[in-house]
Amino acid sequence: MRVKWMCLSLLGVLSVIAQAQGTVPVFQYTAGNQTFTLAGGDPAKATTTRIPVTLVPLKLSFPGSRPGLLPRVLDATADVPSITASPIFQSFAFPASGNTQYTDALLRSTVASTAAGHTLLEKPVIKAISIEIPAGHGYVLSSKKDGGRVAVVDMQYVQHELFKQLPKQDGRLVLAVTHNVTFFAEADDTICCATGTHGVDKTTGTSFVLGSYFAKTPAIVRERDIQPLTQQLAEFFNDPLHDPLTQGNKPTGNVVQTGWAMATGACGGRGIGSAYFLLQPTNTNHKNNFPFAEPFVAKQYHLSNVALVPWYTGGSGTYSFPDKNALPAPAKPCGARRPDNSTSGSVPTAAAIPNDQPGTHRLIGYWNGSRDFKLTDVAPQWDIIIEAFAVPDHSAPEGTLKFTPPNGYTPEQLQADIAQMKSKG
Repeated sequence: MRVKWMCLSLLGVLSVIAQAQGTVPVFQYTAGNQTFTLAGGDPAKATTTRIPVTLVPLKLSFPGSRPGLLPRVLDATADVPSITASPIFQSFAFPASGNTQYTDALLRSTVASTAAGHTLLEKPVIKAISIEIPAGHGYVLSSKKDGGRVAVVDMQYVQHELFKQLPKQDGRLVLAVTHNVTFFAEADDTICCATGTHGVDKTTGTSFVLGSYFAKTPAIVRERDIQPLTQQLAEFFNDPLHDPLTQGNKPTGNVVQTGWAMATGACGGRGIGSAYFLLQPTNTNHKNNFPFAEPFVAKQYHLSNVALVPWYTGGSGTYSFPDKNALPAPAKPCGARRPDNSTSGSVPTAAAIPNDQPGTHRLIGYWNGSRDFKLTDVAPQWDIIIEAFAVPDHSAPEGTLKFTPPNGYTPEQLQADIAQMKSKG
């Protein structure tokens, strides 16, 4: 009997450890028949929870494109004053949540009329960190038209390098900020693009948010200032135990019962953020383009409109924040998808590029026998696109081909998409 009691005690200890992972307080929130873990203190209780913050401006250095050229640098240090003066840390009069910070207003909007408490981010401690981005882990895109720059970087690499230099932050939230950076997932620069990530770093156990601040970017990047950063902050508060290093499209942390459809019709998956890119249902960008959603404007700042937890479960009430009209109806389930036949045959391997020079940017790929997608959904990182759309004409001499648009296209739509891609270079 004593052995049984000891085993049960050990299980109890393990259960407490599992529930306490991360470095910020969490609470349980029930919506419909599902229970979610959210960050902070329960806003239905008349208490104030304060979360200390370590704000980490990241300085990313990229090697010169040719020998002898100086590295290109994107440094978020100059963005710190704007971030600390924003509704992330300062009070703002939100329409339905009172005069408070962005994430506190998010939690209070979640429980709506029962809101009595607050969760506030404390004045941050600033700790700058520099990371070198070697060839193969990121590159910088520059606009000759307006001089704007934006980087596309390996998200996992940045997370690894960040926590190599930053020890566990007990009791604190790490808010790591990049300047004009988007990210690719799975160490694969064709799986693009996200503007950040969040969750618990496995190596240190630290709760963190990694997001970008946008200023003077090329026109192709449409979000501004703290919008991408607030999207990741909101997703963290709605899913603080997410594991950003889990491979594949399986969600971690809070998992909803049914996959949800995005505004574009694509399936977002069963997580709080979409698979791979951690986008919101408010995002309207097509796959592999730079993320964009209509912002909520707070003075000079652009904030992310995000889904509230009841949106995922189909409950009643308000579904989005800060703009309650951004999502006027609850989630729609993902539609039926065409079977993926890409695993039915052998997996192709990439051939080595002879005489390749370090830092050279070449993207070569082949897509066949899998799901259909629009030409405009091809990632902007591809240098050359070759589109083939012909089938044998059995009523003509042998070897004759006839034009047939891909599935889901009319000839006019295909021509318009080709023209659009050409206009982007």
